[in-house]
Amino acid sequence: MEYEKEVGKLTEGSTVWKPTTGVHDVLIMEEPEECEYTGDDGKVTPQIKLKVRVKDEELTWYITKGQTAQSVYGQLMYIGKRQGKLKGENLTLNVNETTKKDGKKQKSYSITEALRIIQEETIKTEEVPNAPGNGVNTPL
Repeated sequence: MEYEKEVGKLTEGSTVWKPTTGVHDVLIMEEPEECEYTGDDGKVTPQIKLKVRVKDEELTWYITKGQTAQSVYGQLMYIGKRQGKLKGENLTLNVNETTKKDGKKQKSYSITEALRIIQEETIKTEEVPNAPGNGVNTPL
């Protein structure tokens, strides 16, 4: 057992932010730091660690590295791409909870600012039929 690593988890536990259902105003205090989470089964999951301020409390938010633009990670990357940074960004995080058919609860996360950026980029790259100067239609 890696005792030092385990003790680190204990001391961070009280300051780790796990967003609850609702709307949260989030200030990113530092640029993301890459890290990993190792589960009890030994499976390693790549994550990023963010220092954030929520309701005047400084917390650590661990986010799994998602594969899509809709993931929290993907949304944050779009904001970082547009702004050139994440530090100092004020975000509005919306957390919704639904119940699946099997009775399990599932949360979905959306960042208002990211959704606007993603929508703008999608509109720019969509094919516009018969648009002036659009001599060749290229698939997305």
